[in-house]
Parts: sequence; C-alpha cells; structure tokens
Amino acid sequence: MLRCSGFPSTPRRIIDINQNLYLVGYRYYCGHQDCGKIFASWSPAVLSALPPPLAAEFTFVLSRRNGITDQLAALLRSSFQRGLGPDPFAKMIRTFHIRRYEQLYSQYLELVKTRIPMVRTGFLSLHADFSDWEDLSGYAGFVPTQGYFRSIYNTLIEQHAQEFDQYSAMLPATIICADHSHKVPKHLIKVNGEQVFSALHTVVNEYGECRSMTLTPTKAHDQFMPLLARIPHSLRLYGHNDIQLVFTDNVRADKPELERVFPSLLKDLTPIPSSSLQALALPPTWEVTILGSSYQVNNRVNGIMDDLSGSPDEERLHIAMDMEWSVDRASGIHGRVALVTFVYHETIFLIPLATYLRDDGLHLPHMLLVMLRSPRVKKYGVSIKGDFTRLYNDCSFAADEDAPGFDGAVELGDKAQRRGLVSHANVGLAELVSLTLRRHLPVELGC
Repeated sequence: MLRCSGFPSTPRRIIDINQNLYLVGYRYYCGHQDCGKIFASWSPAVLSALPPPLAAEFTFVLSRRNGITDQLAALLRSSFQRGLGPDPFAKMIRTFHIRRYEQLYSQYLELVKTRIPMVRTGFLSLHADFSDWEDLSGYAGFVPTQGYFRSIYNTLIEQHAQEFDQYSAMLPATIICADHSHKVPKHLIKVNGEQVFSALHTVVNEYGECRSMTLTPTKAHDQFMPLLARIPHSLRLYGHNDIQLVFTDNVRADKPELERVFPSLLKDLTPIPSSSLQALALPPTWEVTILGSSYQVNNRVNGIMDDLSGSPDEERLHIAMDMEWSVDRASGIHGRVALVTFVYHETIFLIPLATYLRDDGLHLPHMLLVMLRSPRVKKYGVSIKGDFTRLYNDCSFAADEDAPGFDGAVELGDKAQRRGLVSHANVGLAELVSLTLRRHLPVELGC
C-alpha cells in the first residue's frame, strides 16, 4: 500500500505555448518492508493504477526534470511533420513567451499609471519594479533549447512506434515506389568518425504513404529485401490487393529480386522484347579459344606480336579487349579481375586468371604483360582505361614505383562522341552496338 510522503522539495516546471506552469503533487512511498520505493503522484505506475477516465485527465508530457503541455506537444508534432525543424520551433516558442511577458509588463505599467495620484497623496505606497525576464526570484522566464524539443519529439515517436508500425502494415500497396536516401544517415551518430548506416530505404504506396522504412549499411539487396518480402503477407492479412507495379531507379539490378519477393508482378504478364533490333550473333567464321595455361598465352600472344616485327615504328596493331571480375551482390564488394578477353583476326581469346593468383596479387604471363604495356598495340573497349587500372592494381604494380604502366587503351565512347554518334562519352556497349551495327546486344552479353 502506498503512503503519503508529503510534497517534493521543488515543483516540476511545465512548458506551455506562451507561459510556464508548475506541477505540484504528493510523493508516495511503498510501505512494504521489501520494497521501499518512492513514487511521484504523476509516476506511470501510479497513473496506471487509476481508472482510465481519471488517468486521462493528466495530459502533460514529462521529461526527466521538466515537461510540456498537451497543447505544446500537439503543436510540436504538427510543426515537425510539416518541415519546421527544432531550431525555428524553439525560436517561435520563445517569441510567444516573450510576447506574454511584454503584455504583462505593459499591463503592470498601465496599473502603475492609474495609481500615481494616490501615491502622491500618500494613500498608497510606491510600486515595486517589474522583474526582468531572467530574474529567478521574479518572473523566471524560461524556454527550452532546440535539443530539448528534439528529444521530446523522439520520445513521443518511440512511445507510439508500435502503433505506427501497425498503421503502416494496414495500408494498401497496389503500386509502390522504392528508393534509397543518403541525406538522413548524415545526421546520425558516427562510430570512430565512420557512418554506421549509409542509406535509408523507403517504400511508399500510390498515395504517398510510407509502407516500409529501414536504415541500411549498404545498398545491397539483402539489406532491405527481407523487409519488402513481408509486405505481401500484410496485404493478404488485411484484405488488400496484391502489388501490381513497382517503381525503382535501378530496374535492371532490382528486377530479379523484386519478382522473387513480389510474385504478383509476374501474374498475367506478357514480356515484350527489350529491343526491336535483331540480336547480335557471332559470324560463323569466328571462333572462341580459351588460353588456359601460361604456355598457351605466351605462344599465342607471341605470334600476335610477331606481326609487328620488321614493320615501321608508326605501324600499329589493333585488338578489342575487355575484362570481367566477380561481384558479391550481398556486400557490393568487387573481386580481382578474373577474365581477360581480347579479339584479333576473327578469334576471341579468353584468358582465365585464377591460375595466376598468388598471395601478393596476380602474376600474369610474360607475353601478356608485354602486349598490355606496348603502346603500339591499340586496345579498344568500353571503359577500357578503368579496366586497365583495376588489373594494374590487382597485379600489385601500384606499390612498385618502377613498374611500367599499361598503355595503348582507346575508349570507344570517346571515339563515338567525336564522330557524333553519341552526346556523351559515358556510353554502354549495348548502345554502341545498336548505333553502329543496328543489332541488339543481350543484357547478359553487354553488362
């Protein structure tokens, strides 16, 4: 049983829209010998024991030492939801408080004015000065900082988090839009100077209502797809229609995962060709050769380099070149270059690099390095300079200042731009094929 322990030594200050209130109530202590806890009259444990209609009369939102009124809390939520941040909100509330102080000051001066004749005749004593705003023994004006209002708002959101999640789960989602935002994580706490989260993934429905939201350390699919996979379950649970359309800014990468978590996207769907052009195919006279050993690589490349022997210095050898490497879709981490491809005289040469991998990097065959470093061998490709940089680093040449670089790279995008085929040099291979050969390069071949 709780017993009265008198009033607290100081009242609890409550911030209202234009003034401060002070909350005074009894303190109670538990008379049980094994308890001995002390409760304020507004403690949650005490309020929860009261009849709900009576407990609902206490509407203040309390912090550890202060609190705000229900009216100010409603204004706080409404302002934050409509884009008014903590700093301008705190300044606005301070303006309201100072305005009330000035109104009371003006009323006091008007009252003093009416008392002047009575004071002169000695019937009334001289008036006291109206206290300053900051006078702790007088008016004691006070407005919390922006940090206080921010913490109060966060507390309110956390208290109703379960209701928010329940409401979001009950919303329809026939059409959804998913995207990453990188602005919010910049305002979150950092660990050792590094951001814990890099993006905020948000999904909204056709009415602009938030359907899911999660902070992710990377943009990998496994960071947010499990949350999206729960949306169809809640749609069926509350009797809504299945998802029919998804908007995303990376359709090619997101399509397989979205179709996996939202099977309804494939219902009654008739795929259309990605291009009206005829698919690109290798001519029957061309062949593909895999060079699986150092001997084969050195032998073939040596034969190609022999075409330059005895020719004038201005003579050039022209080959097409490309490189491939593995990518961990879960983490987004790129591996070392795994395959080097080059084309010469209607033959496509494939060089797997797994056998040349050592602890300190790739150790390429001698003649392949000779060809890569030769400026007389022009290597044409899309983003070929970037491929050269990646391969150079994978071979650990970057740590050796005396190691010669790879030379002879020619960007097809730059040449296409100079010829007026494209407006910018950052163009993909599939687009170049469609513009020059009038053929469609399948995605799996042109990625």
